[in-house]
Amino acid sequence: MRGHLVFNGPTRQLKYFLVADDGSVELRHQIECHDVGIADGTQADPYGHDCKCPPGLYFVGAPQACAVRKPDGSVIVQHPDDAAYGCWFSPLYGDPTSDSFQKHGRAGIGIHGGGSAAPNPFALKQGWYATLGCLRLQNIDNEETHVPFVNYVRQNSSNPEYSTTLSVFWGDRTS
Repeated sequence: MRGHLVFNGPTRQLKYFLVADDGSVELRHQIECHDVGIADGTQADPYGHDCKCPPGLYFVGAPQACAVRKPDGSVIVQHPDDAAYGCWFSPLYGDPTSDSFQKHGRAGIGIHGGGSAAPNPFALKQGWYATLGCLRLQNIDNEETHVPFVNYVRQNSSNPEYSTTLSVFWGDRTS
């Protein structure tokens, strides 16, 4: 079994597909996801689009716990940077041998919630705030959909490190 995620930039949708060993594919989830880039114009990706997530294929790494949400909804912050990511961060790894990575690749990006500029970066629905190339989810979607999906696939795969992939699509920006 493996998982495949598809982020469609123009529609701001992230789809989660489960791919069985026999090759059958099932859409498991579809959630809103933003790649808002930074809005102050201080940095730009190679396209001049203010740090959008580069198009191409990535491997989704194991979700890493940042802050801890307790059963009562309160959050224990473990590091000052936790506000930027919310409670979870899933790193994205490109295949450095692929043509797409050679043309568009950039390290240090991932999928996360949070938002340093948000009034409450740990709220279940914190809003959409700029990133430096990451894909941002609402915290509730990250905690209740993304993290469980990636962990489920990793636990049921013979090769957990490479069990979940992500395609980032930007229409005409993929060339």
